[in-house]
Amino acid sequence: MRPIPMSRIWAAVAVVGLSALYLVLSTLLSSGFAYVPVCDLRDGSAVGRIKMHGQVKAGSTQYDPGLLTLFFVMSDKQGEMIDVQFKGIKPNAFRDDAQVMIEGYYDASQDLVMAESLFAKCPSRYDDAQVAVQGAAVGL
Repeated sequence: MRPIPMSRIWAAVAVVGLSALYLVLSTLLSSGFAYVPVCDLRDGSAVGRIKMHGQVKAGSTQYDPGLLTLFFVMSDKQGEMIDVQFKGIKPNAFRDDAQVMIEGYYDASQDLVMAESLFAKCPSRYDDAQVAVQGAAVGL
């Protein structure tokens, strides 16, 4: 049996290394979301994938459990509002006035954010004062 030439081994290592580098870079570049306030959506400066943080407007939620479709109005820190559509199971912590973070795309023709992911913060779990009161009640 003849030994494998070193040039073939180095060629194989180079192909595997370049393939791994390509996969890492393509994943990083394709998953990038830009954080965008509502005002930037409407002036056209935000394109592609976006990330937004805001608060659910009370009374604006409409959920169809059969179609797994959630519509709501979200306001940002400046008080500007935008309609949001999310297809999927509504998070347990999602409620009126909840803090939410969404990732998705903006549809300018409908003035609507099509959310691919939706995260809701449960304020009582993260409120230090509430935790301290609960701890005192049980003798901690």
